[in-house]
Amino acid sequence: MRKKEVREQLILGFLGSCALVSMEIFATSMNLWNYFPTNWPVILWPTYFVAILFGYQLLRHVENFF
Repeated sequence: MRKKEVREQLILGFLGSCALVSMEIFATSMNLWNYFPTNWPVILWPTYFVAILFGYQLLRHVENFF
């Protein structure tokens, strides 16, 4: 059971990272922001981190519900 939980967390972390990289590529290619010192969104990465934590808790809740 413990190995299954670790595997689920690793897969979720990998997929979450892929989603974040995709969002970064999209946003920088559309010029929504860039990483020059004048337009670097400081709140971006902490927001990503909190979103992943929320997503994980939401998935755990749904998994336990069903």
